[in-house]
Order: sequence, then structure tokens, then C-alpha cells
Amino acid sequence: MPYATASRIMKMLGPDQQDQLRQLFTESLASYQNHKHGTSFSTMDFPSMIPEFYGKVPDDLIRQAIDEVLSQAKAAAENAKQGDSPTIGMSSAQGAVQFNSVYDYHLFQLLPVLRKLDPEKAEKLLQQSRDVQTFLSKYPQGVSSLNMHTGSGGPPSGGMMVMSTVDKPGANGGSVQPPGGKAAPPMAAPPSMGEAQRSQQIVDDSAKHPNDALAAAITLSPGLRVQTYVGIARQNVKKDTSVAKSALGKAIDSLADTPSGAQMMSIGDIVSLYQQLGETDSAKKAIEKGMDIAAKLYKTDTNADDPNTAPKAYWPSTNAWRTMLDRAAAISPEWAVSLLKDIPDDDIRNYDQIAIAEGMLGVPRGDLEVMTITKNNVSMMISRQGDRD
Repeated sequence: MPYATASRIMKMLGPDQQDQLRQLFTESLASYQNHKHGTSFSTMDFPSMIPEFYGKVPDDLIRQAIDEVLSQAKAAAENAKQGDSPTIGMSSAQGAVQFNSVYDYHLFQLLPVLRKLDPEKAEKLLQQSRDVQTFLSKYPQGVSSLNMHTGSGGPPSGGMMVMSTVDKPGANGGSVQPPGGKAAPPMAAPPSMGEAQRSQQIVDDSAKHPNDALAAAITLSPGLRVQTYVGIARQNVKKDTSVAKSALGKAIDSLADTPSGAQMMSIGDIVSLYQQLGETDSAKKAIEKGMDIAAKLYKTDTNADDPNTAPKAYWPSTNAWRTMLDRAAAISPEWAVSLLKDIPDDDIRNYDQIAIAEGMLGVPRGDLEVMTITKNNVSMMISRQGDRD
């Protein structure tokens, strides 16, 4: 079952189509029951449909769905071999959480609904997980607490970033080395809750004390520092353009200190903000930098010794080029088309050509989902992209 598509259709159904909505949910649950999901993870999988459609389908169906998801997740956690359990981190302008198993993540995601249906059972399950207790006390609505759009300029981009990683030690206890002896650039690790909150405070303060905020951002870790500069720019893009330009310049200067995967997630926001400021030349330079970042990611994705075996549409390089071409099309469709020649892969070039068409047609941007599967690592990052300007 393509759960994301089913969910979109269900959201479009009206009050007189509740039978169809219930049928789609039932078929989605049946599909989930018929497959063992192990430690796999996605924010667009069946579990996300449960809180989304609670109150729109019968409670007994919701209970059955929660039991199935938690049962599969618990069995997967108990049977996982050492090194196979993912670390799942989420961060948004509202805060950050991190879990060491898919079970704890799903418990955090579903417990707010279960509390309404069966408070006693919910409390019993909650007492079995200290991490979930800690985060639910701060974010009582679970994932929804982090997914609320407040319109602030906070990191990572006013939306939500989700990352799931599984590190598998190599034969010698270290990472596989690509040609040249340098380890492949890792995807950015999710920030700690404390540092994410510190970043958000800096961004919030930047509206009144922009220079202090710019100075304070440098104390953060490189990846979060870039996101914070972007947040400061967003906070001031209409209030103080000089501050916004300064923050974007500092964000670009800090990119070199972050992993290529993290650079890819930030550069699109930088370009969009330059466009809002009317700084077309700066936006084009940022896009060209983003194209270079994509080329570096492509070398990692196609590393002969340890290639990325995820579907090509989800490669970091594919989505980096996709993001840049989408932004380029907003400046000049002709220029965007000319950039296609810089993509050496026919499949990726054809896929990313669609991004140009979407940009020209004003098609709403979907979530940016990036996946890397190598010998030693499985990682997935999802970023909620902003609306088109």
C-alpha cells in the first residue's frame, strides 16, 4: 500500500465519503499487517496515519492499528542484532527528540492517541520507557508537538527534519574507506535537545537583538550553526534586510565545516531567502555552490568500493540537484535547463528535469526524503520544505 498516497486521498474525502475513508484505512492496516517491517522507518508509513485519522475512523480500528504497530516494533527491537537498531532524531522550531529504537519512536508517536482510548494501558506502556516519559512530559502531543508550524524563523527551516541512522561496524571495526583514503561524509546527526533549544532561543532573540544573535550562533556545532544563521535570516528578511544578508553570508561561510549531506539540506533555504531579498546574483551563486555540493555527493553515492544501494531517486546527490534546479527554475527556466548538463547521470538528469517543470508550474513542494544504504550505514533524512515564494 502506498501509504502517503492513501493518506492524501483520505484527506480529500468529504463528510459524505466516510465509508471510503474507513475502507482505505482498513486496507492500509491490512497491508501493514501482511508485511514485517523490522527496524525500517519512515514518516510517511502507516503509523503516521493513526494520529492523522483518529476521530475519523472507528476507535476499535484505531486500537487495532496501534496494537499492530507497537507489536511489530517491539518484536523488531527484541530481535535486532547488535548494530541494527536505528537512532531516530527529530528536530524543528519547537524542539528536538531522539530515540534508540523504532519502538520508542512509535510509542512517542501513538501514546497521545492511546491515552484517549485506553488511559490505563497507555500509562502502563509509558512506565516501561524512560526516554518516552521524558519527551512526552515536554511534548505531550508527541510528534504533533514538533510538527506544529508557528511561523517563527527557527531551525531547521520552520518545518521539521527527521533522521534515522543505523551504524554497522566494518570488518576492522571502522568505516569503509573510499578511494583516496577519506571517509565518506556522514549525514548530519540530529542535534541534542539542549542545543536545539539554544538555537531556537538565539533565533527568537534575533528579532530584537540581531547582532547579539549573530555573535551567539558561532558557539553552536557547525551543522546547527548554519541552520541558526538561516533562522536569523528568515526572522529578519522583512524587518532588517542587512541583518538577513549578513546571516546568509555567515551561513554560506559555515557550510564548509558541515557534512555534505547537511550542506544539501541548508542550501535550498539559503537560496530561497536570497530570492525573497531580491538578491538574484547571490541566489545564483548559492545555486552554483549547491550544484558543486551535489557533485561531491554523487561521487560518494557512486563510490565503487561502497556505493549507495538505496533507490537512485532517494540519493543525496539526486535530491541536492533536484533542490537546486527547482530554485533555479524560479529565477530563470532557461538557466535551470542549462544546468542539467552538469549532471553526469542520465537517470538523475531525467528525474531532476521534473523539478524544473514543477518549479515552472508552481507545484507544491513535497517532503525531501533522502536515503543512504551502504555496508556500514543505513540513514534516512526527511525535511519538510517550505512553500514556494
